Amino acid sequence: MLRPDRGSSQPRTLEVTWEPQVPISADISYGLGWMVDKYKGLPHIWHDGNTVGFTATLAFLPDQDLGISILLNTRASAGFTQSIRFRLFELVFGLESEFEEQAAFGWKAAEDTIAELAAGLVDIDQAAATPYLGRYTNDAPGEIIIEL
Repeated sequence: MLRPDRGSSQPRTLEVTWEPQVPISADISYGLGWMVDKYKGLPHIWHDGNTVGFTATLAFLPDQDLGISILLNTRASAGFTQSIRFRLFELVFGLESEFEEQAAFGWKAAEDTIAELAAGLVDIDQAAATPYLGRYTNDAPGEIIIEL
């Protein structure tokens, strides 16, 4: 099992980080660096993180000795990594696919939100924006083009 060695001098050190500390929703809590919830009644410990151009997800079901790490060269892809994680769980346990429908619903909700935000945009003052238009280059993100 993915549990600390009971014979060690600090057997609960890792497990303490898995204990719910701060409620996020009715089902999910934040532990000490970990999101803590359940998958089909099993303890599910995970954390996503990203920075410019990179995303990482680490998740595991400690009682099942099952874990997954997903590393991507992109940002803001939690929905994608979440779909990979849950599809793995479905395959390992021989479950019908539920997450595909959930992911499609989430994608549609995101598209609706983007459309709603775009509809609420106001006209841009071209004179105020013009000094910032152009092509910018940086070693980290590469080339960025700002245009109306």
